[in-house]
Amino acid sequence: STLLASSAASDVYKRQGYTWAYALVEHVVRFTDAEGNPVAQVFVNVCTDTLCTAYFSDANGEVAFSGEGIDYVMHVLQVPEGYGFDTAQEIPIPAGQELVSVVLEKE
Repeated sequence: STLLASSAASDVYKRQGYTWAYALVEHVVRFTDAEGNPVAQVFVNVCTDTLCTAYFSDANGEVAFSGEGIDYVMHVLQVPEGYGFDTAQEIPIPAGQELVSVVLEKE
């Protein structure tokens, strides 16, 4: 097994006296309006098969998180007043895709 170089964001596990590290993948989901302006305060859940983590988009309209190089699914729970989004829609975040763009419609 190969020991990967660890970054500041990597996790290290100790198993049977050995230290194993894996590099995490940085994912960014960017929320904008139709004109390309960032939309802050979009409330989302980012989920694996077993766990969901809640985030708000920042002033740049971005939700950033590190992952293990697996597929994620994002659920938009709430958008700011004046915007619309079908909250039943799932946003896939494939393992190798570092940037996902989502356009919100103004109401």
